[in-house]
Amino acid sequence: MIRSLSRFFPLWVLCMACICANGSAQTAGAAMQIQQAQSSIGQFNQTHAESRLDAAIASLEAAGAMRLRENQRHGLAAAYIALFAAVDRALPNLPPGKLPLVNVVPPRAHGVSYPAGVDPSAIRDPAVRPRYEQEIRDNETFTQRFLLASSLRRIDDRAVLLFSGFSRDAFKSAADRRALRAQIQQSALNRARRSRLLAAVPI
Repeated sequence: MIRSLSRFFPLWVLCMACICANGSAQTAGAAMQIQQAQSSIGQFNQTHAESRLDAAIASLEAAGAMRLRENQRHGLAAAYIALFAAVDRALPNLPPGKLPLVNVVPPRAHGVSYPAGVDPSAIRDPAVRPRYEQEIRDNETFTQRFLLASSLRRIDDRAVLLFSGFSRDAFKSAADRRALRAQIQQSALNRARRSRLLAAVPI
């Protein structure tokens, strides 16, 4: 195609046209990826399905690898900020150092000790059995919260690493990085999160 057109246009003109077309395609692709990331984050906010955050991160990473306009760079940064806000809202507040139990130890009943994980039906004391059943339910709830926290921290660590690379590659000048820092400072993220993201932006 280029060879046939070269009869009518200088080769450098055709090359510039190809570069412009590729840049336009990347700009459109980046916009689509940012939109998909925002959509996935919104779905996570409704469902708390961690897979939606994984999908959002994949879209953010893909957008960051493309040629971005200035407004798209800040749009992508805003999507990252939305992801971190979603993680912070969903992250359970767990007691430090507490771990889920593999098996719950039943309370003693009239001096009798039962093995951990025994079926509640084996405990005949009508006052002790309900306590034991409640402790089992509490442990199951805590286990779910613990697993959710572990998954969100994994996602968060990966997202912070990607955000750091994005801020380094997309915001190359000191003025650009000041603008990114201002965007983070003006966000609704909590102080600890803002500090962590600001530390990820190269000076």
